[in-house]
Amino acid sequence: MKKWISSMFDHRIDIQERTFRLIGSIGLAALLLMLVVSVVIRESLPDILSILGAAVILSSIMFLSLYFHRVQFGATVISILMIFFFLPLVYVSSGGMYGGTPMWFLFSAIFVCMVLRGKIRIILIMGAGLILALCYLLQWYYPRFIIAHSARMAYADSLISTIIVGLMVSLMIFFELMLYTQEQELAMAQRRQIEEINRAQNRFFSNMSHEIRTPVNTILGLNEMIMREATSEEVVSDARSVQGAGRMLLALINDILDMSRIESGKMELVTGPYSTSDVLSEIVDMIWSRSREKGLEFHLDIDESTPKRLIGDDVRIKQILINLLNNAVKYTETGSITLTVETRRLPEPGQVQMIFTVSDTGIGIKKESIPVLFDVFRRMDETKTHYIEGTGLGLSIVKQLVDLMNGEITVNSVYTKGSTFRVAIPQEIADPEEIGTLNLLHGHMQPEIESYKQSFEAPTANLLIVDDNELNLSVAAKLLAATKMNIDTALSGKECLEKTQNKQYHLIFMDHLMPEMDGIACLAAIRDQKGGMNRSTPVVVLTANTGSENQALYRKSGFDGYLLKPVTGAQLEETVATYLPQQLLNRTGISTIHTGEEQVVDVYRKKQAICITTDSVCDMPAGMMKQQRIAVISYRIRTPEGIFVDQTETDTGEILSYMKGNPGKTVEAIAPSIQEYESFFATQLVKADNIVHVSSRAADAVAWYNANEASKAFGNVTIVDSGQISAGIGIVALQAARFADTETLTVAELKELVHRYRANVVTNMVVDSTDRLFRTGRIRAREHSITKNLLIRPIYVPHGEGIRMRGFVGGPRKQYIERYLRNTLSNLEGFDLSTLYILSPDMVPEEAAQIEENIRKLAPYKEILFMQTSAASALAQGSGAVTIVKIRESGS
Repeated sequence: MKKWISSMFDHRIDIQERTFRLIGSIGLAALLLMLVVSVVIRESLPDILSILGAAVILSSIMFLSLYFHRVQFGATVISILMIFFFLPLVYVSSGGMYGGTPMWFLFSAIFVCMVLRGKIRIILIMGAGLILALCYLLQWYYPRFIIAHSARMAYADSLISTIIVGLMVSLMIFFELMLYTQEQELAMAQRRQIEEINRAQNRFFSNMSHEIRTPVNTILGLNEMIMREATSEEVVSDARSVQGAGRMLLALINDILDMSRIESGKMELVTGPYSTSDVLSEIVDMIWSRSREKGLEFHLDIDESTPKRLIGDDVRIKQILINLLNNAVKYTETGSITLTVETRRLPEPGQVQMIFTVSDTGIGIKKESIPVLFDVFRRMDETKTHYIEGTGLGLSIVKQLVDLMNGEITVNSVYTKGSTFRVAIPQEIADPEEIGTLNLLHGHMQPEIESYKQSFEAPTANLLIVDDNELNLSVAAKLLAATKMNIDTALSGKECLEKTQNKQYHLIFMDHLMPEMDGIACLAAIRDQKGGMNRSTPVVVLTANTGSENQALYRKSGFDGYLLKPVTGAQLEETVATYLPQQLLNRTGISTIHTGEEQVVDVYRKKQAICITTDSVCDMPAGMMKQQRIAVISYRIRTPEGIFVDQTETDTGEILSYMKGNPGKTVEAIAPSIQEYESFFATQLVKADNIVHVSSRAADAVAWYNANEASKAFGNVTIVDSGQISAGIGIVALQAARFADTETLTVAELKELVHRYRANVVTNMVVDSTDRLFRTGRIRAREHSITKNLLIRPIYVPHGEGIRMRGFVGGPRKQYIERYLRNTLSNLEGFDLSTLYILSPDMVPEEAAQIEENIRKLAPYKEILFMQTSAASALAQGSGAVTIVKIRESGS
């Protein structure tokens, strides 16, 4: 018994099994108690036998279920037997509603709810309610089937059942609360354990970063000295290889450390004013040489209205863009890389949305991979990228950093053709003056030997370098030796204080983590040093500790600057030149081994915020669509002679003429494929940040499906269902373009406006024959047969994923067209009477004039536009079809 009870609180056992053990035990005990009570109060023999049988069956099923680990199955069997057999039998034999059975029905529902899982739980709870209702109906209509209790026995049975069920339910709730408390405590303990593991992991990564950066600083520093002094091209080449490998090692460490910080919630932004041109210049300088090494073109396209200075975390912005650009270079073998910088003014004063777009002509990304693209340790299409170096953390870090800045990142990609990453980050304006046209000067490493030239000399300047690592001191001193400064070194904080007590320095480089006295304590001692000669000397921390939290710590501690190991000679010289008194400096040149090349920024062309696109079955004139900057993707027409692009290589007249001259030949319209939509969207996204494609399931469900599938390859392509056919689609698209002209409108807001507006467009169509509609699968055979045999001309309206018949007209063409016009234009209350659209594939001028005359008699439209449907629409509607589109007034 003790073992049985302890098993109910063993968290290693599934909670369903523990609940089953408890409730089963309580139920079995209750049945045994009821058996005793039934004998005492002299219940009927069938009632006593049914309770005894239930106890035997329950204990048997419980034993087998637990023995074979089939708790769900066993609980289901018990529930079914209890609800559908045992309880109805007891209800009939124990006085029905005047006994205690209804309480047991309640218990059965609670048992099912607490023990079972999945759909069977809902089914059995509903079954319990249904069986109880049937039992009550049986007693109401056929009371003779119920074995009645005496009044004394009815009271006793009801009281005892209520007490037993009440106790059982109380025990069940008490047990569930105990389990909940136990599981909550366990979860809290596990959470504390996980937090401690995370803290230990972060400490490990931080220590690892520091310990690796220290020797790498020595390696790269001495390697730079080799590059400066080498006289052999082979030595220079090997040194460059060492330098590249060292930088790659640092990149891997940074990725892992950043991911660790982000996951632990310790990644913080360090915001401040920065120069936009300086940030872009640094990025170009890093990426241009890499792209040139692979034979790739690098283009820079900058919005001239970008503010000169912004407020934000420029370090993290550079990290984001360099990560994306490095990926573009990695995954592109031929073609080009393009960085586009755009500015969008935000409604909040002093705020702009900076939009950075990185495009490449690389291998692209499969659309099924895009949803998991930003997951950690994921690399898409390993078969093509297994040779590419990296941790797989880059894009995940980019996504986390963008989210941290309240920004947004989207990706568009066509597999094998290239990718486009778009990052939008809000920034404050520090200086509203526009950046204008930039000419960026960048250096790139040359394979041949070139002489080193220090950027300045300062023979009268005194510099102190403090570090507990002798190699680090040696490297820093050697890298700065050509500047002719007087350089002293100290291996500890104590030695540093001895030197600062007796000698004045113009600048001090200080390591942070040192034994006995660390850099922060040493800085505080220098500032408070009695009789010290360096209480106001600039002190720059030279450390291997990365992260914004460390930078914030150093600023708070009073350091004047921050340099991260490993450092280059150029970085050291630049920092020294910043903090040394300018009268001590003698400028001599540029310290980098480089050749300068001017990167002229490409002519910036402002993108549309939202581009509206649609299909050629919108049946609107090309000039009208072009005027509103609506891009149209064409259907194709297949004939036995070949496939032709609708409205470009063929037109409606040619196709109808061909069909009349070749009645036996098959001609059909082909909707754009998924691949064609992908290519179309990719082309339009060169000119726009977002695409809203106006399509229609009613016009062509295949085209709608293809467009939706293609949009999954992009993060900023939205498909909107116009719910229209023919020119109704075009009118919705035109209105969407007018909405899109409002620059502050988001895609979601535009989509909502379009959904509201489409109800204002009313389109209907009368066809001369349903042959084409039937052949293209737009209507069913029965509908086609009826209209053909009765010689009626149906009127269709768009409906769901197709069209439906709204009415019909009859008679010769002239008469049925007149009836169709009266039918359509009989009630125009609430409609805009400025323009009415009439479309037909082959209407002759005489018929158009007659129709216009009839319309003038029926409605006072200011303008009636007659247009020809596209060849694709004509093939669906058939010759002689007439479509009318009218528009309700806004708000009607």
